Amino acid sequence: MAVPPLPDVLPREDSPAEISQTIRSGCWFISVAEDPEFPLGNNPQRNPFHYCDGTLRVEDTGSGRRASGDLYLRQRFWEEFEQDPLETTHESDTHDSVALAAPLGQWVWIDPPSPSKGIPIQPIGQYRCYVRITKINEVSGGFQLGLELYRYNAVSKTNFSFTFDHAFSSVSEDTTYTAKMRWTTDGLPNASQYPSPRDCAVGTLVRDKDGKTFGRFRMGWVSNYYRKCSVEIDSCVDCPQPVDNGGSENWKTVFDRVNWDIAVNSSDRNVPDTSIGTWTIAEAHKAMEDHRSTVNLDAEWVYYLLVVPKFDPTYDFFGIMFDRTTADGTGVDPNNVAREGSVIEEKYLLGNEEGWGSFKGKNIGDVPVPFFRSSVHEVGHALGLPHDDDVSASDCSIMNQTINILDLASKETPFESLIKWNFSDAGLEKLRHYSDVFVRPGGVEWSFASETNPPLSPDEASVVQLQGLELEVKPLLTELPLGAPVRVDITLKNNSSRTVTVPADIDLKSGNLSGTVRHQSAVAREFHSMARYNRRKPWKTLKPKGSKSASMTLLYGNDGALFQGIGISEITVKLQWNLVEGTVAAISGRTTVLVMPPVDTSHAAAAHRILTTPQVNTVLAIGGDHATDGISAVQQALEDLTLKPHFACMEAKRLSKNFFDRPVDPAAAQSVLDGCGAVVVSDTEKTKLSALGLKLG
Repeated sequence: MAVPPLPDVLPREDSPAEISQTIRSGCWFISVAEDPEFPLGNNPQRNPFHYCDGTLRVEDTGSGRRASGDLYLRQRFWEEFEQDPLETTHESDTHDSVALAAPLGQWVWIDPPSPSKGIPIQPIGQYRCYVRITKINEVSGGFQLGLELYRYNAVSKTNFSFTFDHAFSSVSEDTTYTAKMRWTTDGLPNASQYPSPRDCAVGTLVRDKDGKTFGRFRMGWVSNYYRKCSVEIDSCVDCPQPVDNGGSENWKTVFDRVNWDIAVNSSDRNVPDTSIGTWTIAEAHKAMEDHRSTVNLDAEWVYYLLVVPKFDPTYDFFGIMFDRTTADGTGVDPNNVAREGSVIEEKYLLGNEEGWGSFKGKNIGDVPVPFFRSSVHEVGHALGLPHDDDVSASDCSIMNQTINILDLASKETPFESLIKWNFSDAGLEKLRHYSDVFVRPGGVEWSFASETNPPLSPDEASVVQLQGLELEVKPLLTELPLGAPVRVDITLKNNSSRTVTVPADIDLKSGNLSGTVRHQSAVAREFHSMARYNRRKPWKTLKPKGSKSASMTLLYGNDGALFQGIGISEITVKLQWNLVEGTVAAISGRTTVLVMPPVDTSHAAAAHRILTTPQVNTVLAIGGDHATDGISAVQQALEDLTLKPHFACMEAKRLSKNFFDRPVDPAAAQSVLDGCGAVVVSDTEKTKLSALGLKLG
C-alpha cells in the first residue's frame, strides 16, 4: 500500500472500579526490543528490527481516543574484540594459514534519546515503521494495546510504500500484535528522566495469531504535545516578519490547537534583495541555503520562511512552499531535501473587492491578518498538507485558499471576520497522526504526503463529465529527436449552447492538470502540477462555442524522463476541478508523438545526458544558475546540431533574467536564438520571448 490508514477513534470502554490510572493524552516515548527468549543473534540480515525507539501519540477526542506512532531503528556499530592471531589461524600442509572463524565481536547500540529532553527527534534515515493502534483496553494495574505495524520501504522521496507485513524479520506473514502492559518503571531504562514516572509502563509484545511472546514493549509519557518543530523566519531589509495577526493569534496559539510544540526564530532581517527587486523561486531557495541558521534535520524539525518584497511578475500568488522539484515551475529542490522552505511576498497588492473590508487596496505586508494567515498556510504545505478546497468550500480554515474565503466575504461580512484560526478537522487529523515521513522536513515530497501515492483520482461516483466540453491535445511537432522536450498545445472548447465556469488557467501551473506518457507497452509515467499557492482569479466563464488555450513543455515527470524510448509514445492529459463539495469535473484528451533515434554519436551523447540529468527540468521550468548539472547538460545539447533548436529558447530565457548578482545579458540571449536557425517554440514561449525583448528569425 502507498500509505497506512490513519487510526480510528476508539470508544472508551466502561472501566472497572479497581482501575485507578488511565493512559493520558500526549506524546509517549516507546521502545521495542526482541525478547531474550527468542534470540535471533547479531546478524543484521536476520533481525534488522532488533531495537526500535519512537513515539506514540494519544489523542483524546472527547468521544474516545485515537493513537498512532512511529518507530526508528536504533543505530548500532560492530565492536570487534582484540584477538591473538595465533588463536584464529593454524598451519596447513597446503596453505600458509587458514582462518578458523570470523573475527569475534558484538553489536553495540547507541544510547536511546533521553526522556528528559521531551519529544524525541530521530534520524530520518533510520525510519522503520508506522504504528496504528487498534485497541485500548485498560485493566487493573495496566492496559493492553492492539497494534498494526506498517513497514516503510523507501526508494526515493517520491517512490515509497508501506507494507502491512512482518515488521519483525522472522515473521513471514501478515500479523497483528498486542502489547500487554503494566504500570511500572521496573526494567525501564532512564526511568528517573521521565517527567512523570507514574506514567510509565513495561510489558510484552504478543503475536495475536498464536499468542507467542515476541518482544518487550516499554513506554513513558514525555509531553502534552504530540510533536515539536521550529520555524525560522528571514526577511529582506525593511520587510516585516509575520509573527502574529496583529491581535491575539500567533504561531503558538495556532499550533497549540494542533498540539504541536512550536518555537519561532525571527532570524535575519537583512537578506539582500535581488539586483532588480523581484524574486524567483530559484533565488528564494538559494537565499535559504545562504542565510538560514545551521540546521540538522536529523535532530530537529526546522521549517524555513523567507519574506521578500516582490515576486517575479510572472508569478501571481501571495506565497508558495517552493521546496519541491516540479514540472510546472512552482518548485525547486536542488539539494534534494523536500519541504524545507516557503516564501511570502510582502508587497502583494490586495484587490478592491468589498470583501477585503478595511484591507482593500493595501499591500498584504501592511495588513497582519492576511499576511500572517498566508504565512501559516505556506508552512502548512511544508507540513505536507494540501489545500482544503475539496473538504468544504465554506470552511475558512488555514489551508483553504485565500481567494475562496474572499468569495464568501462581503462588505457586511469582511474577510477578517470569516477566518478560522485553525486547520480543518481533516488537517488536524493528518498533522496529529500522519507518519513522520509525511510531515517532517526532508521526508517525502509534497503531494505524496497524502493518503494515496501518487494522489488518488476522485471516486468515479463523484466525477462529473460536463456535456459539451472538449479537451484538444496537439503536439507542436509530431516527430521529435531523442532527448528533445515535447511541446504540447491544449485547448478547452465549449461546444455546448450554455456558459460554463472553468479554471482560469489550464496550464501546468494551474493545479488542475495531470497526465501520463506511455511508451508502447511500458508502464505509464506520470506528470502533474503542484497547486500550493493562491491565484488571484481561479475561475472564468467560457461562453458557448468559446475556447481557452495553453501550452506546456514536457520532459521530466514524477519517475524521471518522460520520453525515454524510441518509437510511439501516447500522451494523456487530464483536466479536473472542484464543482461543489465532493463533486469533481474531469475531462481528458490524448495525442501521440514519435521519438526518432539518434542521428549520430554527438546526438546520442547529448540525449543520454539530458535524459539522465533531472536538473534539466529545473532549468526548463525555472532557469537560474543554481542547477549547475542541468545547465551543463543543456549546454551539451546546444552544441549538438540536432537538439540545439529544441533547447535554444530555454537558454535564451535563462540569460534574459538576472540571478542575484548576474545581470541580464540580452545580447547573449539573442545570440543563442540567432545562431540556431529554426527555433522550436510554442506560442506561449513566443509571447514570453517577445516580452523579454527577444526576436525570432
